[in-house]
This record gives sequence, structure tokens and C-alpha cells, in this order.
Amino acid sequence: MMEVRVLLIEDSDDDVLLVLRELAQGGYEVTGLRVEDTEEGTRQALSDGPWDLVLADYSLPAFDAVSALRLLQATGQDIPFIIVSGTITEETAVAAMKAGAHDYVHKGNLARLAPAVDRELKEAANRRAQQETLAKHDELRLLHSELQLAARLRQSLITVGQDLASTLDFDEVLSRAVAEGAEVLGADAAVLEMRTEGGWFIRESYGLARRLRGLTLKDEEARLAALADRERKALVMADAAIDGRLDEETRSRFSMASVLVVPLTLHEQVIGVILLAHSSRARAFGEAHLEFARNLSLLVALALENARLYGEQKLLAHKLEATLLNIPKVLPELEISHVYRSATHDAHVGGDFYDVFEAKDGLVGLLIGDVSGHGVEAARIATLVRDTVQAFAHQFRRPHLVLRETNRLLAAKQLPGFTTVFLGLLNPHSGNLVYSSAGHPPPLLTNNGRVVPLESAGSPLGVFRDARYHDGQINMPDDSLLLLYTDGVTEARSQNGFFGEERLSDSLTRARGRPVDRVPSMLLEDALRFSDGHLDDDVALLAVNYRRKASTKKDARS
Repeated sequence: MMEVRVLLIEDSDDDVLLVLRELAQGGYEVTGLRVEDTEEGTRQALSDGPWDLVLADYSLPAFDAVSALRLLQATGQDIPFIIVSGTITEETAVAAMKAGAHDYVHKGNLARLAPAVDRELKEAANRRAQQETLAKHDELRLLHSELQLAARLRQSLITVGQDLASTLDFDEVLSRAVAEGAEVLGADAAVLEMRTEGGWFIRESYGLARRLRGLTLKDEEARLAALADRERKALVMADAAIDGRLDEETRSRFSMASVLVVPLTLHEQVIGVILLAHSSRARAFGEAHLEFARNLSLLVALALENARLYGEQKLLAHKLEATLLNIPKVLPELEISHVYRSATHDAHVGGDFYDVFEAKDGLVGLLIGDVSGHGVEAARIATLVRDTVQAFAHQFRRPHLVLRETNRLLAAKQLPGFTTVFLGLLNPHSGNLVYSSAGHPPPLLTNNGRVVPLESAGSPLGVFRDARYHDGQINMPDDSLLLLYTDGVTEARSQNGFFGEERLSDSLTRARGRPVDRVPSMLLEDALRFSDGHLDDDVALLAVNYRRKASTKKDARS
């Protein structure tokens, strides 16, 4: 037996029994039955439900089947409605079915009732299944649409992040963030406001009729920014016209129909806000849009911080570079020229340094070094090494002692990385050069077309506290040229390998006879030409031309 709940609209008790008997004979067990014969009772019964089936006599003393059908249709329920009547005509029955009845059965032929009920219940079940399937399809379509939106916003966020990371220019970061954030979210307008002591400074605006950049708004004028600052969370206004958080003056002044505001937070402090708005008409911002805006605010805050740090680092780098690479062009008996070039992939100051300075007993110190690593930290270490070498060069006449004491100091400080150094102490009157190396490439001495490397083995500074260093010695001939360099030039490479010391020696030979102030730049140009303009490391070149004074030459002959 199949259970069925029946609302029977009938005024005859005998007919009620006949209908129930036919249903039982057709295999149906009526587990819920309600008999009504008035409009009010039928309306209430439909509300009380649920029902599997409605059977209605066509004509009742105060009610009829067509009126009952309208009541059922008004509820929106999909329940089989079958007319059971002894007086209905074929024409009337057809009209009732056109109005929405599912079938009609004549009381004189109730044998048709069970098959009609069976058919209509199955068709109702099929309709419900179809509706559930369509509903699931709608849910899937909606989910698919949401996933597509999320994927599109995710990809856009990656693109925006890459774009922001491609520049360290502060103003450019802000301009890109505002424009790209608005375009990705489909917003008509956007504003970026930065927190200041005086209120909210508008750094960028996009898509507004009035250009707001440069204005400073007080908290009462920038109510949304102040609110986002206080609550430290994103604000969404689907319809700004009816949202009490936005006053009419502000809404009209900035043409805001829908608004999304996200705070820029750094180190748990709100440093600004990004405001995105639909100005023409109200449009809701979904959860995916909100998540994108939150992530965008994180990217912008980090980009702003990086830009700020870069600005500070750049200023410090310029100061360090000026300190490290600023040496005199002329000293007694010496002409000096030098060039420094940062690696192609890193525009920061590096750890390469050189110096020419007065040392103990009138000697001239010739120094070049290379700190492992790049950036401001390497430059700080380079400054420390240079100053330490100079200090010890005023105590000792022997370069190996200067390097020994410098190494001990650096090892004690346990600084990161290591430093290679070449130090020569030159007697400008005699041309005697005593030198020592701490793992640095050997300088090249050229005279009369002959190039001689000044070899001297020793460990880099700051690695082994008890490292030993040794002195070499040579007399620089008159009009000879000494080239000190860092390994960035010899390690410049192409598909044919490294530029190397041999090519550097050849370049130095070809440069002989040229003005000294041109030699380092010519050698650098040769290395760049070889490596197709690309350097993997910083390059420092220091050229020292030794020329004895005429009086010195005369004294030497006598």
C-alpha cells in the first residue's frame, strides 16, 4: 500500500466513503485526510498541509472546484488537483483543466480514480525532481560563476602585485594601486587617503570629475576613512543613499552610490585607506570583491613600506658611495683615476671599495676591497674595513701587519660574510711599493708594454682570526701604471666564458699611452662589450700612474 495524504473538498459523506474505498482498492492507504466544503476551510487546510493530493467536487452549496483550484494556485504548491463530480459536463471539465486542474473523474466511473491519482502523483514527483535538478543546476551555475570571479580576481591580484613589485617609486606605486584596484573591481572611482597629523591627505584619486589629489580632509570630512581607522576593518555600503554612516553632503560631493573602504594597515597601525565606489548607480560588492580589496590593501601597504625603505636606503647608499669612492685625482708623483659600476641586476651600492690615502711616514696607501654581498649592509662593512685599514696604516709600515690587525678586529666582531683586500704602501719618492693581499685578485703593473701581476697569497678578512699575511715588494718604474680591480670585471661573462685576467691584461696593454683618467672606463667598456652589457657583480677599477718629479730623477742620478 502506498501512503497518501488527501485534502478532499466534498459535502457528501457517502461520496467521501466511495472515494476512500476506490483509493484503497487502487493500492493507496490514506494516512492523512481532511474534508472541507467551504472556501475558508479550504484556504486554512491548504495552509496547514502538507498534502499529496487534492480531490474536489465540482459544485458545492457554497463553494466550487474552480475556486478551490485558484486557492491552491495562490499558495504556489505543486499538488495534483483532480475534480471528482457527478454533474460536470465534458465542456466544463475541459475548461477546468485549461484553468489548471490535472484531471477529472465522473462519480459514475470512479474506477478511473486510482489510475488518475497514480499518474498524477508520479508526474508531480517527476516535476519536483526536475525542479530540484534545475535548482541544483542553478546552484552549480552560481557556484561556477563565483569560482570564475574568484579566479579572475586572484589572477588580477597577482598581476597587480607583480606590477607594484616592479617599481620602487613611491608616487608610481600609489597611482598604479588606485587605478588598477578600481579597474579590477569595476569601480567608477577610487581614492587613496594617507593618515597624517592634520587628518587625511589624498595622495591619489581615480575616475572622479574633480581631481582631489593634494587635498587634506579632517576626520569629519573623511568620515568613512575615520570610521575604517577606528574599526580597523573593511566597510561595505551596498546603497550609500540609505546608509546612515555616510552623510548626504559627502555622498553628493564625491558621487558615491555604493562604497567599499579598506584600511591600509602596517605594524598594526592604520596608515591610510583605499576607497572604491560605484558613482553612477548602486551595485553590491560581493565577498570575492571584499577579499580582493583586503589583499590589495596588504600589497599596497607593503609596497609603500618598501618604497619608503628604498628611499632611505638609496639616500644612505649615496652617502656611503660618496664616502667610499671619493678620492683625490692627484697626489705627489701620482695621477689617479677610478670607476665604479653596480651589477646590472642590482642598482644599489655594493661592497666594492677603493681608496688612496696618506699613511705612516709619508707613504701613500693604495687600497681596494670587495665585501661579499650587496646593499647597504655590505657598504657599511666596506666603510668599517676601509677606516680600520687606514687607522692601522698610520701605525705600521708593513701592509701584512695592517691586514693582520684588521682581520683580528673583524673576526672578533663576527660580521657576516668576508672581505677581500689588496693594500699597497708606496714610497712616492723612490717608487718602492710594499704590498699584501687578503684573498684579492692581484693588481696589474704595466710598463713599456709589459704587464706583471702582483701576486700575494692570504685569506680573506674576517674568516680566520689567526690568519697570516705576507708582504711582496716591487719598485715601480717611472711612468708605470698600476691597476687595482675587483673580480666583477674578470668575472663578466658571455657564452665564451669569463672575461678573465688575460683579456683584462690585453685591454690594459691596449690602453697604455691613453690619458690615465680614461683607462678605467676603457677597461670597463671592454668588459661590458664582452658580456653584452650584463654584469653579475659590481666592478671597481683604480688606476695609479706613477711619475717621478724631475728633481727627484736628478737627485737619483747624482
